[in-house]
Amino acid sequence: MKTNLRTTATKRNPELGAIAIVLAALWMSLFGLAAFAVDIGYSYTNRRGLKAVTSAAVKAGMPAKSTSAATAVLTANGYTNGVGGVTTAVSAGANTLQVDLSINQPTFFLRLFGITSKTVSARSVGEVTATAGPAIYSNDTTACGTQWDNSKGIDFAGGGLLTVNGNVESANKIHIGNPSALCNPASTCRITGTVRTPCTFWNDATTAVMGVASTATGVPANPIPAFTPTCTGGSSLATPLAGVPCNLDATCPLGCRIPAGVYCSNAGINITPSSGPGGICATNASFYSTQAITITGAGPVTLNNVIVYSTYAGGGPAVQLSNGISHGYTIVGSVYAPNGLINAGTGTPGFNMTGTMGGKVVNISMGVNQPWTFNSPGGSGSGWRMIE
Repeated sequence: MKTNLRTTATKRNPELGAIAIVLAALWMSLFGLAAFAVDIGYSYTNRRGLKAVTSAAVKAGMPAKSTSAATAVLTANGYTNGVGGVTTAVSAGANTLQVDLSINQPTFFLRLFGITSKTVSARSVGEVTATAGPAIYSNDTTACGTQWDNSKGIDFAGGGLLTVNGNVESANKIHIGNPSALCNPASTCRITGTVRTPCTFWNDATTAVMGVASTATGVPANPIPAFTPTCTGGSSLATPLAGVPCNLDATCPLGCRIPAGVYCSNAGINITPSSGPGGICATNASFYSTQAITITGAGPVTLNNVIVYSTYAGGGPAVQLSNGISHGYTIVGSVYAPNGLINAGTGTPGFNMTGTMGGKVVNISMGVNQPWTFNSPGGSGSGWRMIE
């Protein structure tokens, strides 16, 4: 009798092949992580770049809320609405300027999940503020001065034609001189901002001429900041013109060009060129001293993006700004003397400043029939800030 051996089937291990499923899941997770690491990171980088462009566009359009100026910046950076998947929107509100920018960004690993592109957007918004700070300010808190007392508060004298596009604020008196000399013809004189003083507003010209009424308010806030500079070339320059280079070259054809930098002195700063046409040019330069600062030219003086700051409290001016009788004086920046006197005086063709002139006492001595114009830092009394 033939005996057939019974074959026993081997039972299949249920865990066989599980590693393939685990690996597949891991690969999906790895691709997902790659999508986040590459595509999301790429989107974040692009958004930062777009944000820089929208911020630059807002800066170009403010404080005038100019949509054309903002759009020009977008175009200059290669972003034109409707071209290459770019969408731009520039809008001006009552007090705001808003710039929106979006692009279609291609993806990398997200393509594995059916996502071939992603929209990246940025927005910047600027808001006009009521004021960027006064055009002229005095922090003299002593007892109110009298009409002709030029040792207190703010005093305008001489025969110039005065225009202030911004506020005139004083913790002491404000005096605007005799209309027979100052504001002649009277119709040329204007203060377009607000006059603030706790004292009598001495206005020898009529209130209608100046465009403001005599006012008595509380002591205005002090806009003079603390200033501790990081000095170029050391903290003490005993002979400022030796330490502050004065170059006669094509960039300042009518005088002395002062290179950009922060110039400090514990012995005073006296910039008075003695050679060449005698003018002064300075851009992106700041001057700081615990003693007096004098910037006087025999030719035109042009100071652009500057800070002049003296903490001097002794006799005589802490800051003296003047030049020759036949040249103008232009400042874009700030002039501060929180403990002393600022004295400004020049001849033709007058004086033009955009910024804040703030001292304990401010004396403005205007040349006869010459234009003297002061603009607040934001221009016409308006400043702005970025709110998004």
